[in-house]
Amino acid sequence: MREIEFRGKIAGAEGFVYGKLLAPLASGNAYIAYDVNEVGSFAYISRSEKVDPETVDQYTGLKDKNGKKIFEGDIVNCKFFDKKITGLIEFIEYMWAVNDRKNRRLYQLNEVSNIEVIGNIHENPELMEGME
Repeated sequence: MREIEFRGKIAGAEGFVYGKLLAPLASGNAYIAYDVNEVGSFAYISRSEKVDPETVDQYTGLKDKNGKKIFEGDIVNCKFFDKKITGLIEFIEYMWAVNDRKNRRLYQLNEVSNIEVIGNIHENPELMEGME
């Protein structure tokens, strides 16, 4: 079973927090608990942070070639057979995909190799230039 984890940029501060999403995004608020102790069917939350709902991304369950967790919203370099791709990780049509916006192609995340996270759309929007 894959690990369910989210990240979000801390509201009014620098950096991200990683953990369990507490508040539904539809409410306009989002909190991520990052110090959670689970005992049986109970979860005890020691610490949480309010995050910007626009920056909440889900973990794909996969890691890049350097062991870094791959999240929705990450910008990656990878290969599809012999073709080098720079794309955005998105959840599309019930699957995690690398969206190569430049060539208007989608590649299933499990079909690409040598994937490396080079940034994310929240902290590194300049990496998206040339992809549109």
